[in-house]
Amino acid sequence: MCTVRHDKIDLFIKEHNIINITELMKIEKMKSDRVVGTVPQTTETLFITKCSNMLDTLMSRYHSDPEVYITAAKYEFDDRNDVEAARKYFSEGLKYHTNCKNLYAEEFWVEVQHLEKTAGASLPIAIGKYKNLIKRFEGDIEFHFILLDRAIKLSVVRELQCNVVRDMVKKYKHSELMWQKLAKIHFDGFIYHQETEQLHYDKNYTNGIRNCIKTYEDGLKENLPPKNKHKLWNFYIDHIIEIRKSYRMKKETIRNFMNETMERAFKKAHNNKALLKPEHYIYWAKNTNIDCRRILRKAVEVIEDSVELWVYLISYYLTYDSLEMGIEAFQAGVRALTSKSMPLWETLILYMANTHPKLVK
Repeated sequence: MCTVRHDKIDLFIKEHNIINITELMKIEKMKSDRVVGTVPQTTETLFITKCSNMLDTLMSRYHSDPEVYITAAKYEFDDRNDVEAARKYFSEGLKYHTNCKNLYAEEFWVEVQHLEKTAGASLPIAIGKYKNLIKRFEGDIEFHFILLDRAIKLSVVRELQCNVVRDMVKKYKHSELMWQKLAKIHFDGFIYHQETEQLHYDKNYTNGIRNCIKTYEDGLKENLPPKNKHKLWNFYIDHIIEIRKSYRMKKETIRNFMNETMERAFKKAHNNKALLKPEHYIYWAKNTNIDCRRILRKAVEVIEDSVELWVYLISYYLTYDSLEMGIEAFQAGVRALTSKSMPLWETLILYMANTHPKLVK
């Protein structure tokens, strides 16, 4: 990995009394504009020459910092619209920083933007860069995600996006992280069809939600190792909660679909011994259309050392005037928690003080 050494750049900036490299270029531009007796083309040439000289100076003095090359390449591409110069700086930087993922990612991002600018004409170059990157970082799923996030930002580069998604699915089919990522891009409207290996964008968010849910359920059918499958269950449950909290639930059809999905998914996760977080059981109990008490009883059987679950179960019984059941749950909780049971005592004593003050005395 590359190490960013901001101290050297900061020293250079301090010596020139500027805010950053971009600010220096603005200063040089103003100086060039004030040159008397020059035509606009000469002024621009003077500015470009000074900036280029400055960048060359930075390269020679501070090549140990990959951020210098990224800054220079971005300037050439963003401000001067010179993709060849940008490529030159990336190429030079990668001679010194052969394993700097940030340099590779920024180089790829420039190619993605250039692909959009050329309306797809530079696709062979972009595809070539991408293929070299996934070969170089073979097995690095997180870096593949970085490339996907860059590619998916722009709508014109669909063929490149399709290549990135297709390779992700093929290379990492047995990773729970891949299924989570695929579900997320489906949720955002980028629908990948594994049968045809094609990608398209669907702006109908109802379809996005349905494809997202289907992707998680498809992934859970795969032959993943038990530990990985449990992680995927957690990703799935968390995403269901996230969707149900979103503005998209305003639509009745989505609301009904997600309610059915929640009941089915939480029940299956519990049956597969994959529902292992107290907050998941509590969320299920709060939002279920079935017996809340049964869910909470299941919860304390699975996670018997959770203070939060025992307190919630006892409070539930006491709230609905089931004092006998509340005391029974309290006793079971004290046995399970032993030295951690003080919150249970506090819950019961507070309830008794409010409802049966004579008994407390």
